[in-house]
Amino acid sequence: MTDFGMAIKRPFTDLAKFIIGAVLSIIPIVNFLEVGYTLKCAKSAMNGDYKLPEWAEWGDLFVKGLLAIVILIIYAIPLVILMAIFAGGAFMAVTQGADMGTAGMGMGMIIIMALAILFVYLIPSVTITFVANDFRFGAAFRVGEIVKKTLNKDYFVTWIVVGVYSVVLSIVLAFIPFVGMAIASFATGVTSMTAFGELYPKLKV
Repeated sequence: MTDFGMAIKRPFTDLAKFIIGAVLSIIPIVNFLEVGYTLKCAKSAMNGDYKLPEWAEWGDLFVKGLLAIVILIIYAIPLVILMAIFAGGAFMAVTQGADMGTAGMGMGMIIIMALAILFVYLIPSVTITFVANDFRFGAAFRVGEIVKKTLNKDYFVTWIVVGVYSVVLSIVLAFIPFVGMAIASFATGVTSMTAFGELYPKLKV
């Protein structure tokens, strides 16, 4: 079972490193460095090391963060296409006032919501598989392996706990102007990647 206490505590174990991560997360494009750093946290957690990594090799952090974002975008493309199709159909239904169109809108919304939840559920497995395979881009598209690793009770529990923690922390810190969401972004990123990084070696395909 994942050590959630350690994962939640980890971002706050080094104030200087935490401040750097929170500041970087505010700045568009530059925040790829923060993404790369959270991936580095996942890698060290896989090896049982829970000390926050050094902020070093900035170029490497940026590239890894960029690749992770690109992977996420590629996985999101089918969902975006479906949403665009649904939006077009909904517009036609509204303009034509068709009852069948209204019913179709409801069904389309249910399908999109289901796919969105599936997307969010799979992304940690996608990301951790990318990290575990030495950040090889192609590893993130081993769909069969990725899906099988999610069909696991411990993965589901980790996903729920990390998700609830991330939402609660984000809501609480949202009341702090400007810096609140930056703190939440970095803290939840490190916690999530630590939890899933620790879990990954235990997941059997």
